[in-house]
Amino acid sequence: MRLQREKGLTLFIISHDLPLVAHMCDRLAVMHKGVVRDIITSQQPPART
Repeated sequence: MRLQREKGLTLFIISHDLPLVAHMCDRLAVMHKGVVRDIITSQQPPART
Protein backbone atom coordinates (compact mmCIF):
# COMPACT_ATOMS: atom_id res chain seq x y z
CA MET A 1 0.00 0.00 0.00
CA ARG A 2 3.01 2.26 0.52
CA LEU A 3 4.00 1.83 -3.13
CA GLN A 4 0.44 2.57 -4.18
CA ARG A 5 0.54 5.92 -2.36
CA GLU A 6 4.09 6.89 -3.28
CA LYS A 7 4.04 5.84 -6.94
CA GLY A 8 0.35 6.37 -7.71
CA LEU A 9 -0.11 2.72 -8.67
CA THR A 10 -3.47 1.14 -9.39
CA LEU A 11 -4.30 -2.23 -7.84
CA PHE A 12 -6.85 -4.65 -9.27
CA ILE A 13 -8.02 -7.05 -6.57
CA ILE A 14 -10.63 -9.77 -7.08
CA SER A 15 -12.25 -10.94 -3.86
CA HIS A 16 -15.54 -11.91 -2.25
CA ASP A 17 -14.39 -10.33 1.04
CA LEU A 18 -15.70 -6.76 0.71
CA PRO A 19 -14.53 -5.60 4.18
CA LEU A 20 -10.96 -6.67 3.35
CA VAL A 21 -11.02 -4.94 -0.04
CA ALA A 22 -12.59 -1.81 1.48
CA HIS A 23 -9.69 -1.69 3.95
CA MET A 24 -7.13 -1.84 1.11
CA CYS A 25 -8.78 0.35 -1.56
CA ASP A 26 -10.28 3.81 -2.06
CA ARG A 27 -12.90 2.68 -4.59
CA LEU A 28 -14.62 -0.65 -5.24
CA ALA A 29 -16.37 -2.02 -8.31
CA VAL A 30 -19.11 -4.48 -7.39
CA MET A 31 -19.71 -7.08 -10.11
CA HIS A 32 -22.46 -9.61 -10.67
CA LYS A 33 -22.16 -12.26 -13.39
CA GLY A 34 -19.27 -10.37 -15.00
CA VAL A 35 -21.06 -7.02 -15.17
CA VAL A 36 -20.07 -4.01 -13.05
CA ARG A 37 -23.19 -3.17 -11.05
CA ASP A 38 -21.82 -0.37 -8.86
CA ILE A 39 -18.66 1.67 -8.31
CA ILE A 40 -18.45 2.99 -4.76
CA THR A 41 -15.97 4.51 -2.35
CA SER A 42 -14.74 2.20 0.36
CA GLN A 43 -16.83 4.13 2.91
CA GLN A 44 -20.15 3.54 1.07
CA PRO A 45 -22.10 0.34 1.60
CA PRO A 46 -22.76 -1.53 -1.66
CA ALA A 47 -26.26 -1.21 -3.11
CA ARG A 48 -28.37 -4.38 -3.01
CA THR A 49 -29.50 -5.56 -6.44
